Amino acid sequence: MKKSIRINWLATSRYRTYARDNVGMLERRRRSCGSTKPTMQPKYDDLITFQRRLVDQDKLASSSTRDARVRTTQSFRNQVSTLHSYISYHGKTTQSRIGRELLSQFDEHLKRYIDNLPVTAHTKSDRRSHLRSWRRIADEMLNSGSSSHESKERNPSVTSAFHQSLRQAIAATHEKPKTLARRCGASTSAIQRWLKGAFPNARARPSLHRLERALGLPTDSLVKLAFEQAAQPPVANRASCPPIPYRERLRANTKSFYALPLAQLNSSFRAEWASFFEYKTSRCPRFERSAKGTWRLVPPAQIGKKLPALAYLHGRGAETASMTLDNLRNFFGYLALSEGKRIASTVVDDETGMVVL
Repeated sequence: MKKSIRINWLATSRYRTYARDNVGMLERRRRSCGSTKPTMQPKYDDLITFQRRLVDQDKLASSSTRDARVRTTQSFRNQVSTLHSYISYHGKTTQSRIGRELLSQFDEHLKRYIDNLPVTAHTKSDRRSHLRSWRRIADEMLNSGSSSHESKERNPSVTSAFHQSLRQAIAATHEKPKTLARRCGASTSAIQRWLKGAFPNARARPSLHRLERALGLPTDSLVKLAFEQAAQPPVANRASCPPIPYRERLRANTKSFYALPLAQLNSSFRAEWASFFEYKTSRCPRFERSAKGTWRLVPPAQIGKKLPALAYLHGRGAETASMTLDNLRNFFGYLALSEGKRIASTVVDDETGMVVL
């Protein structure tokens, strides 16, 4: 009769013993240093859920009247609205982790937020009371360990003039960033990125103009702050870095404006463009068209920048038509350059050998 030896069991037992000894050593070192197991901060969504659960428990446990329960619900909504305004001011959303603005540096951040609110003294007092209540709730939730979400505390948000103005304006509307984005027709993800410290690109100018009108700000106030700040060179020491020839040539070419003027577009092109414009905006086109191949026509009041006359149809404009027309003008203008200028303005990638126009 043959006997089998369980070698794998011996190996597993040995490794399990090592793991147990290592964990025990780490626990002994942590206890000797007087530190506890590091826990990471939950999200603001977890904080709101925690408070909603407490409010629901109070309503079920109490024998108060219906009017009292309604007042409790309305008070909770007011507190949530204040919290949305507060975290938007600091460049965060409900998906962000609870950071120092509600924990270690709460008093400092609260004072700066209250001082910049364009509201009455009574409203400021209510906001201060709501936020202090959220601070106590956050401490209670962290001490009870009710949240399973763990992450490190976020770094401080960017505090440029653009981001400060944007956060103050959004905080004064008492609206969520997503609600404001839908109301003014801007991208919700773009506004959230701007609140977290990103700068808008050149194609975001129409969205910024619509956002300015929705927030009641002067025209070009956010645009100037955004692009003046973004145009500044970074703080890093760039003088020590040698220039890259490809990037230098590309930088010079981006400053060369060779788009064909609108006045030089002949009648033949204008007729083809009108037919193409009608095809892209028609509800029942003559030829097959993809679902995403439609240009949306909007009233002039909802357009954030000045469009050429060729981008309007039946008194309504299409920003996508303006961008397409600009690309065509750039292409036609490049073809219209003399041979010498065209060669000089051609950029060849040093690594791939491909021509970049």
